[in-house]
Amino acid sequence: MVTSINLGGFFNSGGRTVLGGGVSGLDTETLVNALVEAKKIPATRLQDKVDLNSDKISALNEFKQLLKSLQTATDFLRNPPGVQNAASNAFKYRGTTISSNDGTVAASHLTVTADPGTPLGSYNIEVLQVAQAKQQNVNGTFAIADANQQVVFAAPVGNQFGDGTLTINGATIDFNDGDTLADIAYKFNAVTGTTNIQANIIQVASGQYGLSFKSTKTGLAYDFDMAAAVDVGGVLANITFTDTQIAQDASINLDGVNLTRSTNTISDAVTGLNINLLTAKPATIFTTTVISDVETIQTSIENFVTTYNNLRVFAAEQTQRNGDGSPAEDSVLLNNSAFKSAVSSAATAILRSVPGVASGDFQSLAEIGITLTDFEGDSETPEVKNIMTIDASKLQSAIANNFDQVRRVFEFDFRPASSNLQVISRTNALSAYEFRVEVDSVGDTATAYLQVGGVDTGVFYALDYAETTTGISLKGQAGTPFEGLVMFQNGINDSDTHVDISHGVGDYLYNSLTTFLTSQTGQLDVEIKALSDNNTDYEEQIVKINEQVERFRQQQLEKFAALERAIASINTLLQSLDAQQRAREQG
Repeated sequence: MVTSINLGGFFNSGGRTVLGGGVSGLDTETLVNALVEAKKIPATRLQDKVDLNSDKISALNEFKQLLKSLQTATDFLRNPPGVQNAASNAFKYRGTTISSNDGTVAASHLTVTADPGTPLGSYNIEVLQVAQAKQQNVNGTFAIADANQQVVFAAPVGNQFGDGTLTINGATIDFNDGDTLADIAYKFNAVTGTTNIQANIIQVASGQYGLSFKSTKTGLAYDFDMAAAVDVGGVLANITFTDTQIAQDASINLDGVNLTRSTNTISDAVTGLNINLLTAKPATIFTTTVISDVETIQTSIENFVTTYNNLRVFAAEQTQRNGDGSPAEDSVLLNNSAFKSAVSSAATAILRSVPGVASGDFQSLAEIGITLTDFEGDSETPEVKNIMTIDASKLQSAIANNFDQVRRVFEFDFRPASSNLQVISRTNALSAYEFRVEVDSVGDTATAYLQVGGVDTGVFYALDYAETTTGISLKGQAGTPFEGLVMFQNGINDSDTHVDISHGVGDYLYNSLTTFLTSQTGQLDVEIKALSDNNTDYEEQIVKINEQVERFRQQQLEKFAALERAIASINTLLQSLDAQQRAREQG
């Protein structure tokens, strides 16, 4: 009869050290772990979903940054809405050229730059005189070992300052017996903000120092005369001065008009034109021509193409499939609707034929040298369909010969017959490109009449009318061809204004991307939030499942412990019966 006991083995389960199979001989650890792992399967599947969603969120955020880069590049080419936006529009950036009537090189005499939006055209400039700052030097030198030696005395002799005060240009400077040359310069410079005069110490030779006073600003308005300062105590009794440079204003002749300014930088003569004078050159006429900054435009277009192609490469990476047609491991966005919709919207926008341009003018990117091609792929990049390429020669020729046509391929171009009417905002819902706006300020109404060739078609729509302190806001109503268009008329008065509009690829693409990129409500943020919310829900479920699994683990341990106790009880009974049997046999 079996009377031996199997001690089994120790193992850790749920943070407890457990003796398993001690009596039964069963591998309790393996049995419990197998049962627990089976119970964990739902949590494991949920964790797989969390991991996949996390990969999708990461990919969508990367995609969102690519879309933002494309939108930023597009924004610089689309003529952003609002007023005073020239600095945000590549087509309004300006360059300048300068020539002269006698072959003089302009760079030695003036430079000219133009701000974005400066009207194109030519200006004739004659540099009659440049602005100068007044400068006076103390006559003679101070015979001192260094600048920290005394130059102010109660009883001055020779080239020395007397004890007292000087008042000049609204400031009073104390000269005290014992002051050094450095002290005097320091005191003058401490009140430069008031006097606009700066003192400079000059070492002429060993043991010989000079003192110079110079205006910190050019022009006659900042002229000064040290000898005319209010001198109390005889500070300048032994000191005289020499003018080493007189104060004078800048003087130019601009298109036949003489102008003077206190500085050599003239930025208020022509709006946006910045003239910097270097040296005078009377009788020489410098012709400055303001031109479009073609380099900035070309660079901006190249940046637009690059950012679009980056988007296409990412899209190709996210839509790769294995040889059996299944999604590749990294293609986590292959079936994501927001991703596919954004890629499709961008592709549709760049192929758009621009509405509202004149017959025969450029209407597409292809006509200015930007076409689509396929990239076969290489060791690092998969095959990419429909990336942009630029025919540099064709683009340069288009810009040089048909600048406005190229501009309209990209821009939203609003062309009212009156400058009193301007566009404030627009969306892709707008579908009216020629119309006239009739404003009745007495009746507080506005009507837009569709036109063809300047002639009413008989179709018209009311505009929302709202007066402000400076004019009238005119807004297209939903469901009409003017939906999304907001205009503003300067002044509250009746008017009848013809308007032509063209809606370029750049603006249309920018607006399309806004649908996906708007913070919180854009399709990408909505998708990312949904995935994040799903993960939160999955993780909560995982916690609950893990808690249930842990309870299940403890239950199984208790069951196996009870089994061990039952087997032990039976073993005890068997041992007792065995002992009784042996006793009878021996008796």
